This record gives sequence, C-alpha cells and structure tokens, in this order.
Amino acid sequence: MRAFLRLLLNLNLWVKLSVVPISFLPLISAVRGDNVLVADGVGHNLRSEGKTYSTSTSQPAVLATRGGTIFSIDDRIALLPLGGVTAFQAQGLGSQITAQNPIITALEPSQTGISGSKGLDGGLVTINGGRIEILGDRGFGLIGDNGTVTAKGALSISMTGVDSHGSKLAESVR
Repeated sequence: MRAFLRLLLNLNLWVKLSVVPISFLPLISAVRGDNVLVADGVGHNLRSEGKTYSTSTSQPAVLATRGGTIFSIDDRIALLPLGGVTAFQAQGLGSQITAQNPIITALEPSQTGISGSKGLDGGLVTINGGRIEILGDRGFGLIGDNGTVTAKGALSISMTGVDSHGSKLAESVR
C-alpha cells in the first residue's frame, strides 16, 4: 500500500484524479505516508528540489521555525487524511520558506480547515508560481497570521469547499 501511495504522489495531478477511484480514498487515508521537512533554528538552512512531502497530521509538511530557512524548487506537497492541515508554514521571527513552482494538493473533500501556506508570528513564506488545489471546506490557499505570505508569478489557487478562500489576512498577506 505504501508503494501505491508513493506512486500516487508522484503522478501528475490530473492523472491522480482519473486513476484513483473514490472508493480508494478511505483506504489511502488509513496509511501514514508522512514525509516532512523541518528547518528548526537559526542557521538551519535547507534546500529541496523535486521532492515529495506529505503529512496526515497537524505537523506541516514543510516547516521553518525559530529562524530556520527552507528553499524549495518544484516540490510536491500532499495533505492527506486523517489530519493533514498545512503544506508550508514559517513560524517565528527570521523563519522563512521560499518555494518555486510547488504543487500543493488536498484532494479529500471531507478534510476541513486546510491551508496551502501560513506565515505565523513573524514567519515569511514566499511562493513563486505553482499550484494550490484544496477540495475540503473552510480551507485557505494563503494565510498571514502575524506573519507574511507573498505570492508571485503565475500561482494558481483552486478552492472547492464551502467557506473556502484563496487568502486570509489575519495580519499580513501580499
């Protein structure tokens, strides 16, 4: 089953939608496919290129905290049931994530409160191009909550659920 999940995460989004029957979604949600990237602390600088990250818990898939920095190029992020909530999160002063052309997906309609990226408590997330697609209710593509989220270039944000929004400004979203 893990091999099947890994294969799904590496396929093109449109192929995933046509290949995965709805009956498979509960089966996939029972599998822990978590693969996260964390830069924790000043001087912890990470670079990721063409990788796949996923989370099925409240742990963000890609997290920069306490001054850590992450530079991401062409990465794919999957927010999985049962509790995958956030793709990119920069939390705390000096924490920074720069993402070039990421593909962020949360394809389970029963998931709620999903966000593509968050800047919290002074953290900065910059997304240059890419795609965010979230199907569940009460989701947000970009959230600035006493932090900053900047979108540049051709970033596509698709929100399908009830009370879902492309961005939420609690403090700073550009």
